[in-house]
Amino acid sequence: MWRAVRKVAVMGIRATLDLPADGLTVVAPAPELVSQATAEANLSIPRRTFLDSLGPFRAAGGEVIRLGRLRLVDRVEFVSWLRGRAAAAVDPDEVEDDTAAALRVVGMRPAGGGR
Repeated sequence: MWRAVRKVAVMGIRATLDLPADGLTVVAPAPELVSQATAEANLSIPRRTFLDSLGPFRAAGGEVIRLGRLRLVDRVEFVSWLRGRAAAAVDPDEVEDDTAAALRVVGMRPAGGGR
């Protein structure tokens, strides 16, 4: 148990609050820079995937800082780049084609189309 004691000198009041040991959570702010050593903990990206993505990130204009064996990137810039890639990866035409192919597998065809 953690014991927190607060004294108020002006009023002469003393209060004690008992907290369970797991009742207190300290949350640190997200780091500004992320490396391959911290990518999984901070971005949920495996180390190898993070390292493999640095080439395309650098090619897109992202800054990769080399510090010994570490490769550091700005967390916010890297996540923005990832989101941009994810948005660009969805091609509505491909989604339509995949849907039509799936319908054909079960002997159906898209409504309104003579495909």
